[in-house]
Amino acid sequence: MRPFYLAVLALSLWPALARAESPACAPDSRVTVSQGSLCGAVSTRSDRVLAYKGIPYAKPPIPAQGLRWRPPQPPESWDGERQALSFGAICPQQVNNAVQGAEDCLTLNVWAPRRTASQPADLPVMVFLHGGGFTSGTGSLASYDGTVLAEHGQAVVVTLNYRLGALGFLFADQAPGGMLRQPVPGNLGLMDQLAALQWVKANAAAFGGSPDKVTVFGESAGAMSAGLHLFSVPQAIPLFRAAIMESNPLGVVYPDRQQASRQGQLFLRHLCGIKVRPADCHPTPADLQGYSLAQVFRASGAYETERMVTESDAGFPQSMPWGPLVDGHLVTGQPLKGYGRDNVAAPKPFVFGVNANEGVAFAAMTCAAFASNDAGPNPDPKEAAQCLPVGATASMMSPQWYDGAIAQLYGKTGAAQVRAFTAGHDGKPYDAQSLKGTSYYNAAAQAMAAVVTDDNFVCANLRMAKRATQQVPGQRVHAYLFSQPPLFDLYAGMGTQACSPANGQVCHGDELAFVFGTLAVTSAEFGGTLPVPAADQAVSDAMVRAWTDFARDLTMGDDWPAFTAGGMVKRLDAKGANTLSGGELAAAAHCPQLWDRLAPQK
Repeated sequence: MRPFYLAVLALSLWPALARAESPACAPDSRVTVSQGSLCGAVSTRSDRVLAYKGIPYAKPPIPAQGLRWRPPQPPESWDGERQALSFGAICPQQVNNAVQGAEDCLTLNVWAPRRTASQPADLPVMVFLHGGGFTSGTGSLASYDGTVLAEHGQAVVVTLNYRLGALGFLFADQAPGGMLRQPVPGNLGLMDQLAALQWVKANAAAFGGSPDKVTVFGESAGAMSAGLHLFSVPQAIPLFRAAIMESNPLGVVYPDRQQASRQGQLFLRHLCGIKVRPADCHPTPADLQGYSLAQVFRASGAYETERMVTESDAGFPQSMPWGPLVDGHLVTGQPLKGYGRDNVAAPKPFVFGVNANEGVAFAAMTCAAFASNDAGPNPDPKEAAQCLPVGATASMMSPQWYDGAIAQLYGKTGAAQVRAFTAGHDGKPYDAQSLKGTSYYNAAAQAMAAVVTDDNFVCANLRMAKRATQQVPGQRVHAYLFSQPPLFDLYAGMGTQACSPANGQVCHGDELAFVFGTLAVTSAEFGGTLPVPAADQAVSDAMVRAWTDFARDLTMGDDWPAFTAGGMVKRLDAKGANTLSGGELAAAAHCPQLWDRLAPQK
């Protein structure tokens, strides 16, 4: 099954690619980093900020150097002065049904306040990990422009690219035809992130940043990555001091080596080609370096389709064809368990939060994912047709498809409990047969959206935070619920109106432009409201302050209590400063009554 998560976790906001900066190096932008001398440009958004783009943080992981599917290697030095004026290539990914990007993509970008040489290098450093379901995305989107955070927060802001899809997350310790002479270690995208953090640690001072004040933050798959580094990657311990996780679907249970090995063999079977017998499929190191990008992506597409049809394991991993695994070496345990027995023993302050209607976009895109692959829990074309969006305002999903999906996710007994659950005056919020639907959803899609929001986002995040604070007395944690309605539709043109401003749903990813202070540019790209209303700008300004305050001194402001103090959660919207208790949020999502009981293994 390929459920609701995949399509939106793989969201890439391609219309919002960042604009080019000034074409010339600024005289006061010259810095020296570990590889040599650099110069950058004045940001087009503020003359108080310098922007440095496309800086290599590792050797190009290209076949010509034998580095495809190998761990990242230290970057090469250069002679003379490098002009860091344009973004590097995006990592290879599918964009509009075509492969775009290049394997020489391990670069990062830096925005830093202009400063004099006599000023101390003590600014906080914020390293952003982009989302995209580990199959798409880049650090060069206009929504991720670091100018506002750098200027108004007086921080050094870093965005980066890391390897994606099969190139970044294939784990292959053996092939269908026998052992591999050169196994593929998996988690390469996480290793890339570690290499970038090592680069930042070594070079932050050149841009005015303190190597001891590094905060990692990310959204969606980027938040999943931040959570892995925070809880489950021992090698990351010395590289940052705090983390912010935006919309981390912590209901994920990452595969182990055995599961990932089976998946790797399936991919290699398709990479070898249909004319090669499975017994003869044992690619050599030269073969792995020699396949073209087109061959890699054809194999990846066939692999994803076969997994969608044949995968029977219940749970999140089957919804992500590519992603991290718990290998016992780099990744030691499940982040959802906090600082549990298998995870790192070096607690760090962190912030976590969710958007009010995370599941809406996932439910909207589920049927599109099935329709594009002609497959599903029951690959019946007639049933797939029932899932197709109908008209401009409705996203259709059949109750039969929904029942099959939750049966695979929770097992027959668990699915029956989900459908039968009664929430007082709310009736049965997860039973498609009992719901009337909404103006933009039929009943089944409404139920699916509620399942995703409540189980995999709200309840899973609260379980994690409670565990972490119980495991580490005095653990510094802050929590938020982002509930400001959008000015634009990030999912416009994707077959649904569910996340349009008219419907008031606060969807997955809607907080990003508020965090980066890029509301105007993002709204312009997606046909949203301009000029930006004062109330929305005030919410964005408050979030910029809170994120940068946390990076600077590990606090979020006087009106933002710690989660540890009674489990308080900050509500982020234009209605004014207010909080709710974690218990209120959990009750609204039915965590103690249902989801916490269904997930003892989590």
